[in-house]
Amino acid sequence: DAATSGDASGDANGDASGDASTLTAEVAALKAELDTKQRKFMAAAKRKTLEFKEDLAKVTAEKESVEKEKEKVVAQLGMLRGALPEMEAEVDRISQQEQMAQDQTKEAKTALARAEEAKRVA
Repeated sequence: DAATSGDASGDANGDASGDASTLTAEVAALKAELDTKQRKFMAAAKRKTLEFKEDLAKVTAEKESVEKEKEKVVAQLGMLRGALPEMEAEVDRISQQEQMAQDQTKEAKTALARAEEAKRVA
């Protein structure tokens, strides 16, 4: 019995020792896998961060470009608004000249008709 219990305790110690070394190896393998995954994650995060920064820079540049274009349009609109009264005055002046020309044409046609009538009568 003593030999059997000695063998049993030796086997238990051997198994525990084997189990401990197996567990140590598994823990080391899991740590290595975790380190690998963490490195891959960090590399992917860095890539995504760079992509995000590039996208942000593009959007910022586009926004600045749009803002500059908006400022130009606003300035041009201001100039047009400033010029509008002058343009309206010019349109009024041209309309008056056109009306005067039509009146003169009408008077000239009337005078021509009278001259023709006078010529026929004479």
